[in-house]
Amino acid sequence: MTDTHTRLAAQFRAGRTRRWHANAWLADTNDRVDGHAARVARIILALHPAPTLALLAAALVHDDGENGETGIGDIPGPVRNALPAEARLALDEREANARLALWPKYGGAPARTLTGANRTWLHFADRLDALMWVAWHRPELLQSAGWREDVTMADHMAQRVDADVDVRRLLAEVAQ
Repeated sequence: MTDTHTRLAAQFRAGRTRRWHANAWLADTNDRVDGHAARVARIILALHPAPTLALLAAALVHDDGENGETGIGDIPGPVRNALPAEARLALDEREANARLALWPKYGGAPARTLTGANRTWLHFADRLDALMWVAWHRPELLQSAGWREDVTMADHMAQRVDADVDVRRLLAEVAQ
């Protein structure tokens, strides 16, 4: 088997990483990284006036460094946020290196390729997908303090990237 075949198999497996596994309210929703990444790219395609190839590539692979084969896994946001800054940076670097091993053509997108507005767009689309997932599967969670803060953050981010979307209205529509 060639290195290309080995990498392709690893890329496929990276997409099968399960999201929300440590969240008691969402663990049973069976979201995977490959579905999440596709939705993030679709959000960008729907809202961005002229997305770059680098931004779309980053959307498609941004969580691939979180698969179990890297020894990292999908660390829940609250756990990641509770880490000291040095530990978060080390974790981010390790995930970036894992993505780079999987996606050398794209520089391990997004950590080494996105800057400025593209980085903000990726963060916005990533957050919006999480909120839409919750709105679809457990809309009542959006009323809890942490999720309300995420909705407010997504509203602000939508304004920063000039996305023509009312996040709150969108989430209400998704939940119906």
